[in-house]
Amino acid sequence: MAVASLVCSLVGIVIGLGAILGVTFGFMSRNRIKASAGAKTGAGLALAGIIVGIVALVLNVTLAAILLAHRSSTSPPATAAAFGGNPTAEDATLARSEALPASAYPGGYTAQGASSTNPSGGFFGGYTDAQVHTLAACIGTSTANVDSNPAEYAGQKYMSQDGASIIENVEVYPTTQEALADVTAMANPRAGECWLHLNSDVGSSIASGIGNGATAGTATANAIDLPGIGDHAAGVQAVIPLTVQGAPVTAYIDFVAIQKGRSEAVLIMTAGGGGSGAQDLTGLEQAAAAHLAS
Repeated sequence: MAVASLVCSLVGIVIGLGAILGVTFGFMSRNRIKASAGAKTGAGLALAGIIVGIVALVLNVTLAAILLAHRSSTSPPATAAAFGGNPTAEDATLARSEALPASAYPGGYTAQGASSTNPSGGFFGGYTDAQVHTLAACIGTSTANVDSNPAEYAGQKYMSQDGASIIENVEVYPTTQEALADVTAMANPRAGECWLHLNSDVGSSIASGIGNGATAGTATANAIDLPGIGDHAAGVQAVIPLTVQGAPVTAYIDFVAIQKGRSEAVLIMTAGGGGSGAQDLTGLEQAAAAHLAS
């Protein structure tokens, strides 16, 4: 059952139900191992299944919430019409060409299959017209240069053996000014606080998905210190404390945006467990900047 927990949790990275089964099997396995008074083994595998399952749930719940918000919009993005409307085929081709190759990912990370287009890439992406205005007002900026509908390419999801994940989105805006406006918004000191304001249910959604009496503490989101990458770069890390059957578990979601000309690469990284969040991926971030041609 401990092995089944880990396998289901790994499957859950792509199919959310697997993560729920992985967490459930993990707790059932640990309870049986504890009750056996040493006769049964596999507690480490069961714990790994629980942690990987929670990380998978974090990613799936977050992306699902963003996709639902995107699809619920009944109007075009806030100011897209002011910048010529829909993205061009040429810009879509450029975005695809600027994505990281498999060889750029760190050792130990493996591709999980093609990712569907993820409208959460940019700081303003994936939100309704009203939410874009709310987000801009929260950080104290104008929507004058905001374009929440750039040409976009979402690469494959990459996973490490300990359950950390990476997804890269590449976005090409009509102008450099619009790309800069997006990364500048993420660099604002209030960006993390404002992101949480629009995603205040992220912790409770994860806890609900885990079940078994899991509860979520107060989530926080703060800026990530980044070296000089591309023309401009910014990052935000969300930290979600959880309590699962009396044990503390922390989930991390890191967003890193790198702008070069009118292109922007956005790395979304998740991790879970007792560590300090996503790994130091400076090399990957520098590679993402180097692949931005425009």
